[in-house]
Amino acid sequence: HRPDLIDYNHLRKENAVYNLQYAFEVAEKELDIPIMLDANDIASTMRPDERAIMTYVSSYYHAFASSQQASQAANRICKVLNVNQENETLMEDYEALASGLLEWIEHMIPWIDQMREQRASSISEVKARLEEFRTYRLTVKPPKTEEKGKLITDYNTLQTKLRLSNRPAFLPSEGKLINDIERAWDNLETTERGVEQHLMSELIRLQRLEHLFARFSQKCDSLAAWITETKAFFKKDNIAEADLNELLGKIKSDDAFDTDMGIHRERLDQIANLAQDMVQQGFSKAAEVAARSQAMNGLWENLLVARTKHREDLETARETQEKIDTMRLEFAKKANPFNNWLEGAREDLLDTFVCHSIEEVNSLVTAHEEFKACLPEFHQIFLDIQQLQQEIDVIATFGSNPYTNLEVDSLGTKWNELLQLIPQRDQLLQDALVKKKKVPTATLR
Repeated sequence: HRPDLIDYNHLRKENAVYNLQYAFEVAEKELDIPIMLDANDIASTMRPDERAIMTYVSSYYHAFASSQQASQAANRICKVLNVNQENETLMEDYEALASGLLEWIEHMIPWIDQMREQRASSISEVKARLEEFRTYRLTVKPPKTEEKGKLITDYNTLQTKLRLSNRPAFLPSEGKLINDIERAWDNLETTERGVEQHLMSELIRLQRLEHLFARFSQKCDSLAAWITETKAFFKKDNIAEADLNELLGKIKSDDAFDTDMGIHRERLDQIANLAQDMVQQGFSKAAEVAARSQAMNGLWENLLVARTKHREDLETARETQEKIDTMRLEFAKKANPFNNWLEGAREDLLDTFVCHSIEEVNSLVTAHEEFKACLPEFHQIFLDIQQLQQEIDVIATFGSNPYTNLEVDSLGTKWNELLQLIPQRDQLLQDALVKKKKVPTATLR
């Protein structure tokens, strides 16, 4: 209610007793509210005397009641307290999130360095590391990336709220500034750069020490499994029930899929090169290798066909959902003003009136007739809204309108109610007119 009375720079976060005493003194000096509580007792007691607290708080109520309603003062006090509590929570959340993120980075950097520097002794060990690193990149790291983004966003939000509240800026603990977080994150990314390539090179180095046929079979099995999983994903991807935002996300994912396709295309080429090497070297199972290589090419071609169809289905669904979205936005643009008009008209029709002369009654009658004259125009607007909703229902099989909560049925109910109120208003005005005609003007005076 009166935040200007408190010098927030004068407060001490670590000294609750001081802050309470300072607030009591300001209230006594500026608002003539006597000090009824002991700051030490409140700070040292888990559950202070509720009656004493309520008695003191009621003094604020009475102090503010002369200038504004008590409820407004109470609401403003609660708002200030809530804002301060929210700010304190944001500060604590920032410290906790920053500590956790920095600890995670400090833990991961040695782990990544070990992956790069410690030489593997077998193919299985290299594969395990490669899987761990991909799991880290695809599963473990993304949530931490989101945490980092949230940390920065929360920090900026907190500083803005403090500035708007005329509070001093938040200064994180030493080593937990945004620059410290960014620096630690850059170190992590620098450490992990090239690790996957290193592991792949190590895998190739070890694989060349083993039989070429074993390498060839493994690559064929791996690629075939990925192709099967990818085709299964395309088949089960529920495009028909995805809304516009989901479709846009799917399209972005599909765009990113080109990179994955490129990686696996390289694996297909590696299979072809291995097959060529084995055939040229006169491998005893050369015919089997050539047939397997040809079969892998066939699987890849089938995958390309499935991917193309999947993308076409996404684009078709996106166009449909964009059309639905446009129509729903148009519905909201028409329905919201129409609903506002309905509610305003209803209030006018229900509004009571007291007329002191027949001229005043005639003025109300004229205004009411003008209102009735515009009903056809608004009825047409309602019909347009109904028609638009019918068109939406034809192509939209799921989802609700994100731009408004209004529905045609509720608008129809309000419209019918309005039509029922009009003759009632007519009767009231006619009764008032008849009454004023019977009462002489001199009597009214």
